Amino acid sequence: MNLKISNEHIESFVGDVKPLWLFGEENLKFKGIKWALSGDAVMMRRCGGCSHGAFNYGVILTFVKAGEATVTASYDGVDYVCRVLCRERKKYTSDDVMNYYLGDFHAHTSHEHIHDKFITLENNVQAEYIKFIKDEALRDVGVITDHSETIDLENFFRGFCEYEKAGEMYPIVYPGSESEIMYEERDRFGHAHRVSGEYIVLNADNFCQAETYSQFFKAFVNSPYAIGIFAHPHIVGVSTSGVWDFRPRYQFTEEFRRLTKYVEVLNYPIGSKNIIHEYAYSDALDAGLRVSTTCGSDLHAELNFD
Repeated sequence: MNLKISNEHIESFVGDVKPLWLFGEENLKFKGIKWALSGDAVMMRRCGGCSHGAFNYGVILTFVKAGEATVTASYDGVDYVCRVLCRERKKYTSDDVMNYYLGDFHAHTSHEHIHDKFITLENNVQAEYIKFIKDEALRDVGVITDHSETIDLENFFRGFCEYEKAGEMYPIVYPGSESEIMYEERDRFGHAHRVSGEYIVLNADNFCQAETYSQFFKAFVNSPYAIGIFAHPHIVGVSTSGVWDFRPRYQFTEEFRRLTKYVEVLNYPIGSKNIIHEYAYSDALDAGLRVSTTCGSDLHAELNFD
């Protein structure tokens, strides 16, 4: 059996999220691979047992404290071992020189919004996206945030693998997802006054398609260093069907505070889709959130890789 583990040694910092997987000529998706973890420097998420894209050949590691750990994949009588070293993050001081970076924190690899069509797309769209923005050289940071209603666990994991295989590169590319909170409230006249929402999450071992905000936040309780971005919020309090209206002052403030790091203030700067978002940013600050602003293209068009 000519199998290999993707890394025999991983060194990273507290807060990082990385994949680890076995590969070879054999299809390992549902093989009897057993994963074991010793040491508490990382948390390990197995990807089997999930009806929405389960597989056995890989795990997701979250680096939680300085120290060492060992991850072992056992298959057909052979152990494949990866030794992990987790280091503390550097703490910045007022004496450190800060820089600015340009990036797109909200982009998609496809216009498809149908799960069964998205997962059958030909070629490796994540790998093509990495090559595209690397050749384009117009940004420092790129983030893929395909919708949780289209991806599954295996496609989510493949994103991490592609960025890991890219190694040291410029620009830096991050995997993530755009989660849907699929619920609706209407007033006695039948007008929607609080209609769903979309929320980007990076640096997490999970993605989520939820029917309530409580269900959404629960999906990320094991991702202590997740970066949440409140995606294209609408003006708070406007009763318009089909727009996002969270109002963090009034519900789920603690969970929202733990996860949210950014609020989008510019999104898809073309025509009517360029909604004004600064009211939601102000509301987040009034709720006690320590958030910053970010921009994203939210483009769903097929990338022109030519």
